[in-house]
Amino acid sequence: KNDNMTKLEPQDDAAHVTWGGSWRMPSNDEWEELITNCDGELLLQNGVSGVLLTSKRNGNTLFLPLLNYWSSSLYTREIRFALTIATYSGFGRTLRTSKLPIRPVCP
Repeated sequence: KNDNMTKLEPQDDAAHVTWGGSWRMPSNDEWEELITNCDGELLLQNGVSGVLLTSKRNGNTLFLPLLNYWSSSLYTREIRFALTIATYSGFGRTLRTSKLPIRPVCP
């Protein structure tokens, strides 16, 4: 049954449940904003393949291993899916029962 939700509630957000406070999973829009406002460089760091994102605004960097990451945004056409970002191929959707890593944020 579709409940018309577009975003996880705090009690369903793994980052919030695990770390508490203001920690949460980023939305699909936040992932897109990060990708749009950063330059990416594929590299090997400490033996881990990943992408180094460098902000076009302030030069800050973030290293993300080459994985799929959850967003807190739900795929509204099919409730079994949530939106994801793959550091190697872009945006997509994945079954919500899949075990993917998260990259928590704290605004």
